[in-house]
Amino acid sequence: MKRIILFIGFILFISLSSCEKEEVFNSENSIRDDAGNIFPLDFNPKRIISLAPNITETIYSLNADSLLFGVTDYCDFPPEAKNKDKVGSLLDPNIEKITSLKPDLIFMTTEGNSKYTYLSLKNNGFKVFVANPGDIDGIKRMITGIGILTGKKQTAKKLAERIEDERKYFKLENTGIKPKKCLLIVSMNPLITVNRFTYISEVMELSGLENIYNSELLEYPNISYEDVLLKNPECIVYMCDTTNKTLVMETADAIKSRLGVTDAVKNNRIFPVDENIISRPGTRVMECVKLLRLKVF
Repeated sequence: MKRIILFIGFILFISLSSCEKEEVFNSENSIRDDAGNIFPLDFNPKRIISLAPNITETIYSLNADSLLFGVTDYCDFPPEAKNKDKVGSLLDPNIEKITSLKPDLIFMTTEGNSKYTYLSLKNNGFKVFVANPGDIDGIKRMITGIGILTGKKQTAKKLAERIEDERKYFKLENTGIKPKKCLLIVSMNPLITVNRFTYISEVMELSGLENIYNSELLEYPNISYEDVLLKNPECIVYMCDTTNKTLVMETADAIKSRLGVTDAVKNNRIFPVDENIISRPGTRVMECVKLLRLKVF
């Protein structure tokens, strides 16, 4: 359910601006977020709120959590984030609660949050930084922007460089590997997957997997079990709460029942993956790649 909420948020948050994906730096004296908002480099917020789990994870990764005074109900990693004041859901956060925390900066994303929330916050006079980490380059921009605004510029630079170094390493590793035809299942009912324009598909590619639904027009298309049978994936990766062992087994059984004649099922190449680590474009991106590679190869 959390995952579906995130995708609904992505649909609702129509493009906030026409700015292209480029470096977060706007000039020598300011930076620009992915919605075109300008922030002077001497702006040093002391009380910030995160409205997305991947942003919360980034703030903790930068050791800037002392500035964090509020998070959403879905911000559950690292575990310490659960102790922060809650401001409600991603799509409909509690504006009164946010106001009571007196933030001087609010971080949000285009995937998890809605345009309505963005406009409400702006209309109430809040400074809002919008990140659009739809791919690994977007993750690096997000890390850089958050690092600059929280006084962790050098930490952010090193983290972004590490992600880039690991991306290059995995691309090199894939040179001698034939990609495995893979179905990535976001949801079983309805059956939903991803196309090539998603962050998840980029993670799959780095993991040595060929997304069999790369060419779909929608980023998160509904597909049929019959079509999956025709495409005959070599492996199937399904997103779920991996701490719920009953759910993991029930989902695997459902896949075997509906897709039993595929090579993936015949060869027992069905793999659950933590829905949070794969669906959150953030600082754990390369952990996700490593996890998928270990499972599949």
